Amino acid sequence: MSRWAGSPRFAWLVFVVACMISSGLVVVHWDRVDHSSTWMFEEYGRAILDPLPQNATLLVNGDINNNAVKYLQQCEDVRPDVAILGVQQMTWPWFVDMQAANYAHWGIVFPGSRYHPFFKGGFSMDQFLRANLDRGPMFLCGPWKDGDPSPQQAGWTTLPFGLCSQIFRNQNVPSESENLFHFYQKSFEALPIFPQQSEKLAEHAHRHGLGPWLPLRFTEETWEYVVYRDAWNRLVHLTNVVSFEASRTKDERLLELGKNMTDLTFFGLDPRPPEIAAEKLAGLRCDLRYVDATSPPGPAHGV
Repeated sequence: MSRWAGSPRFAWLVFVVACMISSGLVVVHWDRVDHSSTWMFEEYGRAILDPLPQNATLLVNGDINNNAVKYLQQCEDVRPDVAILGVQQMTWPWFVDMQAANYAHWGIVFPGSRYHPFFKGGFSMDQFLRANLDRGPMFLCGPWKDGDPSPQQAGWTTLPFGLCSQIFRNQNVPSESENLFHFYQKSFEALPIFPQQSEKLAEHAHRHGLGPWLPLRFTEETWEYVVYRDAWNRLVHLTNVVSFEASRTKDERLLELGKNMTDLTFFGLDPRPPEIAAEKLAGLRCDLRYVDATSPPGPAHGV
């Protein structure tokens, strides 16, 4: 054996066996590792950027939210009018010094040396929002930064808009049912289409789609799993909010929108992606299907 171990034939045999084993693994696991037709991240990023109004300011928090839109804008020149700022990145001590000149192109103002409300010379999110309020509509994709309660304390609120949320001053939040209907209708149209919805939403063919749900490939450790789960949860959240507002206002158009979204979200999609809140909410939401717009005001359904 020792005589064979150093021979060219043995080395060649080892090489051939290794190639056969590797090829066999590829064949066996091909359905799981083949992502050649997966465009989920691009569609996710476009679904965030495309519905935004002109010259919007977009605050992003989270790896997927940040990277999906930054790639499209900087590499594909998608929506160059939108100012995209990473909430986490603004906390880094070097960020403002290095990037302020680049963001001057969009008219972004940094009211301090870094985003850190408890750091000398730093600024809070409330101060940042007030400094850039006149630039145009502002949106948040992901959560606010933990440890900074200034947006809520200073009178800012968010309403779901597609995969993100639009930021409002409390006094400017749409309140009349007419305005609420138009806002939430736009918010629903800003969401990407799940493959199970394609036939039911044929009139919205212009909307982005995330592609099919492939459980064999999109296991829990994959980013595709996270994208699909997060997008689905946004749909569930918006359905929840619209259903509540429809029940509260008894506005016929909001009721119709809420019923359609409830049917589509909880009763029209099969199979569903994993770890969703739909099953927990379906029982609370289904009574909205029977709410009569002419019924007297009462406690909101499904709260």
